Amino acid sequence: MHRILQHTLPPEAYPRYKHTCQNVHRLNRKSHKLITKCGVRNDTNFLELGDVVINVICKDQSDLIDVKTLPYKTIDLSSNIQSKILSFDDFTELKCSTLREGLKIPTIFLADYETLGAIPSFFGRLIILVTETENNDIEHLLKANDVHIWISTKERLPQNICNMLEMYALRHIRERTDMLLTMTGECNEQPYYRALKECLGGQANEINSHLINPLTSGGDTPSAQPHRQYSSESAVEEYLTVSKEEHVRLVEENKQSIRDLHCEIIAMYGRSNLPDNEKPKPRDIDPKFNECIAGAILHDVSGVKGLGYRFGTLNFFTYSNNLNNDDEQRIVSDINESLKGLNIKVDNYVLRFGTKYVNFSSNCW
Repeated sequence: MHRILQHTLPPEAYPRYKHTCQNVHRLNRKSHKLITKCGVRNDTNFLELGDVVINVICKDQSDLIDVKTLPYKTIDLSSNIQSKILSFDDFTELKCSTLREGLKIPTIFLADYETLGAIPSFFGRLIILVTETENNDIEHLLKANDVHIWISTKERLPQNICNMLEMYALRHIRERTDMLLTMTGECNEQPYYRALKECLGGQANEINSHLINPLTSGGDTPSAQPHRQYSSESAVEEYLTVSKEEHVRLVEENKQSIRDLHCEIIAMYGRSNLPDNEKPKPRDIDPKFNECIAGAILHDVSGVKGLGYRFGTLNFFTYSNNLNNDDEQRIVSDINESLKGLNIKVDNYVLRFGTKYVNFSSNCW
């Protein structure tokens, strides 16, 4: 008879997952604060992700995986891993006590690749099938919306678990990442508000949804997940907490912070092991400077000691921390003239002096 070995491991067993959780939690709070500051209704849960649950489906009395091989980083098995044996009936009766607890505990299911057709319908959305031989032609056997089935050898299993957990953690900031990208563009046109509604309606709460059998989903059946719904007829006021005019003003006032935060999140995704199709869209940034052009600007503009891109925005750094208004305007004028002379059009740049900066945007010359 089949049974399930359930192992609960601490985040320390998967360092990349633990580090990602810390960053996701920080950036989620930061983005939530910035988005609501701009008058957008953004009530998505953001939580510190916790322990990892790995459910291993086993045939008869044989164990598919030795628990010692599950952690990516060596930990004290006796004190850091909790294990128990469950029958199928016992397992189906388990329920997450609360949404908060459910979101905090990502759950991965492991099964033998040969039992592909026998995976129970109550399995979740993160599944790894273990095979004896490497198959480089199959990275993801199936992805139906948010259902992921990966193939792994036993040797690569700890790394693949770590990568899957990283993907799971990064899901919790994807909605806000898309919202920030939308807000970096023009925000007083109808397409902008349609895009904003799509972002607000895209967040899904996994735990309250029905578990589905990914093997019968045909690869394109969306999961039954409750989320906020904004129809095409929804008024702007339904997802804004301020007037449209005030929203536009607030977005423009915070535009640089929005750009910086979006690029910071994109950089976090860039450091991840996620495939490109799992990463959010970056801003369209076309760096226009090489060493010769930078040298020409530094030669032409006195008071500027360096320049470079930070979070996708061009930054000029001054010599002094105590510029008066006349000095500041002179440097800005000289930068614009130098850019114009080099035939370089910059939509946005920042003049930094000490810990302060002044942002100049929209076709600077």
